[in-house]
Amino acid sequence: MRYALLALLAACTIPERDQTGPTVHIDLESSFEDASDQQTTNEFSLDGDAQYSVDVTITTTDGIEDNMTTESSYEVSDYHATFAVPGVTFPDSTFTTDDSFGEDPSFKRDSPLVIPASAKGGKLTVHVDANDSRGLAANTIDFTVMLN
Repeated sequence: MRYALLALLAACTIPERDQTGPTVHIDLESSFEDASDQQTTNEFSLDGDAQYSVDVTITTTDGIEDNMTTESSYEVSDYHATFAVPGVTFPDSTFTTDDSFGEDPSFKRDSPLVIPASAKGGKLTVHVDANDSRGLAANTIDFTVMLN
């Protein structure tokens, strides 16, 4: 009985594999200023403009699975980016995918975030979460941008 159990356990061994989730980052560009999740201090200045106009790009790195025989990559296929400024409503916008290099696609928001000058002194709150094509979650991004 003991040998049958050991044989059964040996036959049911799950092959070893190493999985790494995808990563996402976000870059916001307004006039000549950038803000991103990779910076410690983020701010936009009006500098006489009537409003803040912010271009948004999400960059990604594929998730990876290595089963000790082959390595497979999984692109980010599902992502959610939300933006909030008290008293400002942002219209929905689609994102255009750029995967011209065959992996690690980036996503550019088709219309900029437009924030009125009346929001000066406030904060833009940014949140991004994503999953790769097998459902493994990416890092979650949360940060703020001061509106000066």
